[in-house]
Amino acid sequence: MSWLTRLARTFRSRKLDDELDEELRFHLEARAVELAEGGLAREEAAREARRRLGGPLALRESSRDVKLIPWLDSVARDVQFGVRVLRKDALVTWAAIVSLSLAIGACTAAFSVI
Repeated sequence: MSWLTRLARTFRSRKLDDELDEELRFHLEARAVELAEGGLAREEAAREARRRLGGPLALRESSRDVKLIPWLDSVARDVQFGVRVLRKDALVTWAAIVSLSLAIGACTAAFSVI
């Protein structure tokens, strides 16, 4: 898989999640059908297929690491979370921005005088 594809998928992670869920369902169903043809009852075959395949969350996360750039995906999720939190309380956000800009401006002015 090329780096360009992995980079593009990093920013379209919802589509990737849907594809991974569909792929996981396909493998579970295929394994269950295979086990049912081997002589297990339908419900028992589905349960055994889930047991053999492993936990869906762990499989999804390991697949995401292969199909994405993990550190960039982590940074993108952190930025999304930060923006959500900042948007949640606008007054505190603006107070922080104003205080930081005043502090940076004061330091710049002091160092330019010196």
